[in-house]
Amino acid sequence: MAGVVIEHEQIKDILKVMREISPQCKLLADETYHGMRVNDGVIPPSAAILGPDVITVSSMSKTYGLPGTWEFGTRGFPNIETRC
Repeated sequence: MAGVVIEHEQIKDILKVMREISPQCKLLADETYHGMRVNDGVIPPSAAILGPDVITVSSMSKTYGLPGTWEFGTRGFPNIETRC
């Protein structure tokens, strides 16, 4: 899906099935829209808080209005770039 914000309850449902079927699997969440204010100015928590098997990535283009500027970072999974 493109340009869609998924609620944490939906992500939890996905994680539940993923963990049952393939416990070693990791969920990659694109949080491009994470920093945008939604629901009365409240920024939702990152999907990274849902567990150590969640890897999040983002960009600066949408959130900060900097098209063409990309950022790669991970939350909730220390040293992932050196472990891959």
